[in-house]
Amino acid sequence: MFRIATWPDRAPLLPKVYRAPVIGAALPESDPEEALGTPGPGWLSRRLTRPWGRVTVLVDGDTLDPSDELFERLADQTAKEALAGPALFADVTEKRVPAVLPPEYFLRRFRSWPAEKLFQFLREWGPLDIPEQPRDVWTTWASLGLHLDEVDERLNRLQRNCPEDGRTFVVTVGHRQLHLQGYSVELQDLAFQTYQAVVGTIVDLVLKSEHLLEPRAGLSKADLDAHLPRSTRLIWEERELPVPTTVGEALDSVVGLLVRAAAPSAPHLELRSNTEQEPSLWEVGRGILGALALQVITAVSDGAPARECQRCHKLFLRQVENRHQFHQHGTRVKFCSRECAQQEAQQRYRERLRGR
Repeated sequence: MFRIATWPDRAPLLPKVYRAPVIGAALPESDPEEALGTPGPGWLSRRLTRPWGRVTVLVDGDTLDPSDELFERLADQTAKEALAGPALFADVTEKRVPAVLPPEYFLRRFRSWPAEKLFQFLREWGPLDIPEQPRDVWTTWASLGLHLDEVDERLNRLQRNCPEDGRTFVVTVGHRQLHLQGYSVELQDLAFQTYQAVVGTIVDLVLKSEHLLEPRAGLSKADLDAHLPRSTRLIWEERELPVPTTVGEALDSVVGLLVRAAAPSAPHLELRSNTEQEPSLWEVGRGILGALALQVITAVSDGAPARECQRCHKLFLRQVENRHQFHQHGTRVKFCSRECAQQEAQQRYRERLRGR
């Protein structure tokens, strides 16, 4: 028998995400709004010509006073041998900016974030640091691992086509030297869609199933060999990703991908500087994917099933009092937040008044 388990028994929440602000984008031979959506006010645009074609460069004018060199360098970084198409650029000159991840963000926001608004997500949380792909797992099923290998191959193929993805380069803006990292939009989109499918699968197969969450309940080989439910298949099909065929394949893949993403937040050693002037030799960054993975692991560890709010009809695990604080949980809690509970109470009060 098998069950969904966490190690250690209680997974810690990650209070902060360290993000690198997105300050620019470059789009060769493509419409900026079609590739990124609307960047927002304050972004400056310039059309440049390169030997391999024309490119539109966007820079956040609210954050920077961009120089000609900045526009030129961002255009150059999008060459086919560098980032292979539309690219984003993040500023890593200073320490990454900390931000607090709201409770249950993986369930309430990330799972259903529209793909066409990827740029807004990356501006809010910084580029996704795609985790390494180790695989050292023993299994008695030869079929397990095949789906995860397909997912890995999609990511690997794109990474091979973008050898400069995540590399740092220096550019001068006024009297400042900026350390920028370039990221392939196509690779960011694939990683985003993949982890959306991971979160959706965990919600569908685990958090909606009290059977899987019960510590004493087990999954037999027949359970793992069962065909994937139609709702779970659609999560992968709609994103044009490889589709697992069985429950076991799906769980194997999502567990592997979540463990990788959470790895930077596992116990580790860091070699940090005692002064701000000296750079740290070894320091583990904790990005949005790691924070989301830890939220998912914590949710599985807690064992609380996902329920639908009777007011807004969104899924939730615990009622949230405000943006960063849980209020209460339990089988009798019917609303995802105090706000929804108060709105429902006010509506019923008005209905009673009309009925008098």
